[in-house]
Order: sequence, then structure tokens, then C-alpha cells
Amino acid sequence: MMSNIELRHLRYFTAVAEELSFGDAAKRLHITQPSLSLQIQSLEQTIGAELFVRRPNVRLTKAGEALLSRAIPILDQTDEAIKLARNVAQGKEGVLRMGIVPSVLLESSLPRAIRRFRERFPGVELQLLEMSTVNQFEALRIGRIDAGLIRQPPKNMEYAFEIVAREQLMVVLPASHPLADSSTVSLSMLADESWIMFPRSVNINLYDHLQMIFRKAGVTPKVVLEASVIQTQISLVEAGFGITVVPVGARRIQVPGVVYQAISSKESRTTIAFFWREDQATTMIQALLDEMVNSGIDEGKS
Repeated sequence: MMSNIELRHLRYFTAVAEELSFGDAAKRLHITQPSLSLQIQSLEQTIGAELFVRRPNVRLTKAGEALLSRAIPILDQTDEAIKLARNVAQGKEGVLRMGIVPSVLLESSLPRAIRRFRERFPGVELQLLEMSTVNQFEALRIGRIDAGLIRQPPKNMEYAFEIVAREQLMVVLPASHPLADSSTVSLSMLADESWIMFPRSVNINLYDHLQMIFRKAGVTPKVVLEASVIQTQISLVEAGFGITVVPVGARRIQVPGVVYQAISSKESRTTIAFFWREDQATTMIQALLDEMVNSGIDEGKS
């Protein structure tokens, strides 16, 4: 029989218990007093016990006190659940899992966009998961992440995406290099250098993009070492193993004994893309994308 009790019955009962007046409770609930009295009588019949002493003054019975002690937490939890569901639907609460290629955090606008998003939506838990481009694609496919940030998206991208940054590429030279004091350098000037590159498996599209830039410059880079992490590549330059190419945001990595030089070629740029599953787009995903755009990432600011 308890299954016949609805939340509205508990709300009516709680209002009377708090006001200790059927008239005042009816005004609070915006219903008539006779209607409220009938609802309370129906609740008492369902439970099989009187909840109020009506005369001379309204007061709770022992059964009513027991019900009130449980009804208030139930109603509070219900209200919280409704609020949570509404906030999640509006993108104000929940969890947003985003895969990232570590180097994208070097793009100066991106941390600002993330900070602004977290300030706007303090109820959203933004989880950043470092993983390669290939692993991000798989993670999105199986639902491990909700969106991702990668460098140089493939031309046949299977997911919805938007370019949110374009970064100039730079070469990292030892401070003692003859071109260290030049304002810009061309790849053809570095044709005979030893290069430190990341393995193609780390990011096939970015690797092929760089090779295309080298080919257009008429250069076949002599790769002497491979390193997956930009910081390691730069440290190897400092150690004298060769030179490397990095996005302009890497200048934030201060390593003694190296200099960053802009590459003169107009094609020496790389892109950062935000991507997601179009059939699972959410308000939170759109809000994060908006912050990236509004922070100027799409203009390639650094």
C-alpha cells in the first residue's frame, strides 16, 4: 500500500507539519484548505495511522513525528536530484573527460580557455587525460573520453572537429650555432644538420605534415635520434645531439643553452583541433569549444 504514496502527499504533509495549520499550509501550497485536508486524510488512510491531532490545536502524533523525520530527507534528496539533472542538462554540472596531446598545453591561449571554462562552470569536473592522437580516437570511440585535443587532424577525420589554433613552427638550435642570432632561418639553411624528431607512430598526421614541409624546402632531414616528448627533444639539442623543430608555444620551456628561431616558410605551421562525436554533442562540449574560440586560440595567439 505504501507504493500508493506520492511525493506530493509528502510535500502536503510536510507543509502542514511545519506550519501546524491547515489554512497556512494550504496558502503556502497554493491549494484550497478542503483539498489539502482530503489529501492528508488519504495519506493517513494509506498509512493506517493518524498523523495529526486536529483539536484544540494542530500537532503531530507520534506516527506523524516519525514520518516527518524521514519525509524531509526524502524531499531534500528529490529536490537535489532534480537540480542536478537540470544542471547537467544545461551543462552546469557533471564530468567532462577530454583527451589531450601534452604539447597542446604549451599553446598559451589554451590554459586560459580551460581556466575560464572552470570559472564559468564550477560544478563541472573537467578531467584532462594525456594520450596520443591514435589513442584519443579509440578512447572517443569506446566512450572513455567525451572530446579531445590533437595536433594536425587527418584530412579524412571521422569525428566532428574544429581548428582552434594555428601555431608557427620553430627550430631549436644550440646557443653556439652559427644561425643562433638570426632573426629567421629557412630549412634549406639547415639541410646538413642532424635532426631530433618524434617517432611517426606518436602522431602520423603531424609527422607526415612536417615531412611535406621538408620536401617543399628540398630537404631530407638526417634523423639521428627520436624522442616522443618535446621537453626531451629540446634537452637533446642542449646536449649537442642535433636540432629539432617545435611549435612556437614550446618557447615557454626555458632550457639554458638553446635558442628558438622562426622558420621563414609560410607553410611552417601546425594546427590544433578540438574534436568530439557529433551524435553525442553536449552543452558542456559546446561551452568548452566556445571558450577556446573566445580566448583567441583560433587566431593562433601565443
